[in-house]
Amino acid sequence: MAKRLLQLVAPSLDDLPPNGTSLPSVVTHADLASLCGGSRENVTRILSEFQRRGLVDRDGRRYVLKDVGGLSRLAGL
Repeated sequence: MAKRLLQLVAPSLDDLPPNGTSLPSVVTHADLASLCGGSRENVTRILSEFQRRGLVDRDGRRYVLKDVGGLSRLAGL
């Protein structure tokens, strides 16, 4: 899930975006689930856990990547 979030905002995972980068507003939990091969419910649970850990935050309907380095470590990059 962390890797997919980073791929949505970075053309290359070798050049990660800065902290505070927002996901496109059109990305829904169902969209993320289909990209990750999981269920919408699991995506919601994982995003809530990422929020609790301070990795992502919500800005209206958009998710904001607050800790790109942390997400990168979770993704194994």
